[in-house]
Amino acid sequence: LRDKIVEQLSTSSVEITSDTPRVSPNPANDIVTIHMPDFSAESIIAIYNARGEEVMTRFSAQRGDDVSLNTADLPSGLYAVCITVGGMTRSTSFIKQ
Repeated sequence: LRDKIVEQLSTSSVEITSDTPRVSPNPANDIVTIHMPDFSAESIIAIYNARGEEVMTRFSAQRGDDVSLNTADLPSGLYAVCITVGGMTRSTSFIKQ
């Protein structure tokens, strides 16, 4: 039974990580582009600073397209990008110079 549970968890993990968004350039200056996986529904893109505070939110109805965000007003530091689609969240990060 233990092996079956581990196998199921492993399969789920692979499915989630295959849809991981990418951010470029990284490190970034004024604009970051989020290369979105081909999601089948509207997505919510949230940017969080290193203290866990949400500093930007964007809704995207586009599927599989790149989304550009203006980061000129953000201070230098590490930021998390969380993309929520249909109750599932995928994340990545970038550094703002």
